[in-house]
Amino acid sequence: MAKMYLFEAGGTKTSLLIQDKDKVIELTFPGFNPNRYSDEFEIALKKKIQIDATASVYFYGSGLVEEANKQIVKELFYNLYKVKVIVYDDVTGAARAAYGDKAGLIAIMGTGGVVAYYDGNYVVERRGGYGYLIDDLGGGLELGKIIISAWLSGDLPNKLEHAIGKFLGTSRENFIIEFYKEVDLKKLAGVVELITPFLSSPVVAKCVEDYFNSFFTRHVVRLVDKYKCNDLSVVGSIGYYFKDFIQKASNNNGIKLNKLIDKPAQLLLAFHR
Repeated sequence: MAKMYLFEAGGTKTSLLIQDKDKVIELTFPGFNPNRYSDEFEIALKKKIQIDATASVYFYGSGLVEEANKQIVKELFYNLYKVKVIVYDDVTGAARAAYGDKAGLIAIMGTGGVVAYYDGNYVVERRGGYGYLIDDLGGGLELGKIIISAWLSGDLPNKLEHAIGKFLGTSRENFIIEFYKEVDLKKLAGVVELITPFLSSPVVAKCVEDYFNSFFTRHVVRLVDKYKCNDLSVVGSIGYYFKDFIQKASNNNGIKLNKLIDKPAQLLLAFHR
């Protein structure tokens, strides 16, 4: 049996599962998105792995709806390994991980955010996920913007404000100048990890609650109404770590929250097996 390689790529990191007979090896690579192409991922591939041309290779990732971007991935792997790779976008991957061949609503809530209706075979319609400059509501980048805005305005608890300043490595007075000179999206999304110990603070809780309510109102409820489907599953670290807030937003809108999946790669590997 040929080895199977399954890549699950996000904006900040890429997970790789290698199925070799009865053994599964897991590796981590830099994030990959052809809309924000850098050579970090390619360099890491060259250093860490070799893929035989007879292997089965599946690649799921963000920014891969368009055929032109899928072609970038196919050419990358063919040039490196002379192997043919089957490429899918991340929403299809999330839907397969959550539902297999059954229908339902799927939301990705990781670095970015998007929600879609999956009919059991295909992603029929999606909303959001338009990138960090337009609308990635539901993900860590947009929530990070809100948290940093509250930090800049002096609205947060003192201990959290200190933690954010230390994490960003700058003061409130200097942040804007430094950030716009060199935009660091990983750091923008990473600031979200600092707020989980402070969710009992009314100010922080209100920021997070309003954020997820906005995501549901703008995107999720529209698809619920259109497809008469109120079964929602969520994939991604933001959805997993803020599950109580997402459950509350679901309840407020009469939506059944089905599954919360932090990492879909194992489920996708099982799907292809």
